Amino acid sequence: MGVVMTQTASNRRSGNAARSVAAISSAAIAKLRVWHTRIRSHAFWVNLTSPRTIWHGMIFIFGWVYALFRKLPFVIAILVIGTIIYEGLTQHATVINPISVSKDLAERGYTPDIAGQRLRDAMTTYVDRVHARKSNPQIALHGDLPNLVVPTVGISLDAVVSSFRTLMRSTRSRTISGEITARENHLWLRLRLDGKEIYVSSTGAELEKPDDLFAAAVQAVLTKISPYYVAMTLLQNHDLNGATAFVDDMIGKLSAKDEDLPWLYNVRGLIYIERNDYAAATKALEKAIHLNWYIMIAHNNLGLIHWNQNRRDLAADEYRNAIKIDPNFAVAHSNLGVYYKNHGDDDAAKAEYLRALEIEPDSPLAHNNYGSLLHKQQKYAEAEIEINKALAANKNYAVAHTSLAEVFRDTGRRDAAIAEFTEALRLSPHLTIAQQELDKLQAAPTATGSVQQK
Repeated sequence: MGVVMTQTASNRRSGNAARSVAAISSAAIAKLRVWHTRIRSHAFWVNLTSPRTIWHGMIFIFGWVYALFRKLPFVIAILVIGTIIYEGLTQHATVINPISVSKDLAERGYTPDIAGQRLRDAMTTYVDRVHARKSNPQIALHGDLPNLVVPTVGISLDAVVSSFRTLMRSTRSRTISGEITARENHLWLRLRLDGKEIYVSSTGAELEKPDDLFAAAVQAVLTKISPYYVAMTLLQNHDLNGATAFVDDMIGKLSAKDEDLPWLYNVRGLIYIERNDYAAATKALEKAIHLNWYIMIAHNNLGLIHWNQNRRDLAADEYRNAIKIDPNFAVAHSNLGVYYKNHGDDDAAKAEYLRALEIEPDSPLAHNNYGSLLHKQQKYAEAEIEINKALAANKNYAVAHTSLAEVFRDTGRRDAAIAEFTEALRLSPHLTIAQQELDKLQAAPTATGSVQQK
């Protein structure tokens, strides 16, 4: 009985709700019909276009616009402040605070701000020497950053951002501070990263040469904020053992999310390429690509390994991946041109070489490769011009000396060819092709005559 009564009450409520919805719908439809009738009527349009209606409409619009403009500065200020706070929390920058200096230095005009600038200059110079495809670390002076102060409370946005970073344990933006002191007729430097000591000069600098302090400190600083550049510098200085030890140490310390980690795996791959350990190099480069597919240089380096192991199609795929990531990667265009040349597609090869030269007009690699294509087509004069452009850009480019020697050899200039092969071997003693061709020339009898240059 109780169940039946409950269902009846429920049905009654459902019926009332349905009638309410129907009543509302009917009222809405009736209003729409009234407005439809009015709109169709002549009187509606006469009233709408009357001076009184137009005047009231203009007053309403101008009032709305005036209110908007009154609030606009406030809205803009909120957007600017919000943008500054967002960038302060998300940007990956290293901010150099003024470096405290001794009283004597300050009196000579070497102020804390100038000391900070000299540290940044030393870091920038070190990074620029690497010529990496990686974007350079953002290094800013404290004075370069906006630091607005909220007037009513006297709190700077920089302080707000710093507080948020502390609460969120954010390490995306870091601060370098330190001091230069004078002791025992020498200058000494101490640097800190986010308050933690990272460098103390082991030898003092002369009192008149404070900049020497920063040149000695750069490697220690970059090891903490962007170790990839230190690894590449060691590799470019042909310190394979030092580069190996440094890369292994950093890979063991960095977290999987550190943006330098895949780049360090790329350096590890380059080290193994130098040692002709292609299996280990492939493993390292594939790890770099797994961590960050968009490292174009890792794709290009993996392509070089495939090429050296006669996996030419796989090499071309990696070159294309590198170009897909960065269409302005001249080296990958030039390498892809070599693939097309070796597959008999001279037009495609030429297009890739010219594209590389459009991107980097002084590229010794692209000039040499284009010269080799012209040599293959027996356009000896044009080939010689291109290869000489490569040597003008880099006189120590052993491969270009070999290419020029081959042009001399095929145009009957035996002595000049021997001289170029010899120079190539002086620069790169393990250049097999140069040694083989030199041996052939020296073993063959002296030839007479020459080949017509096209």
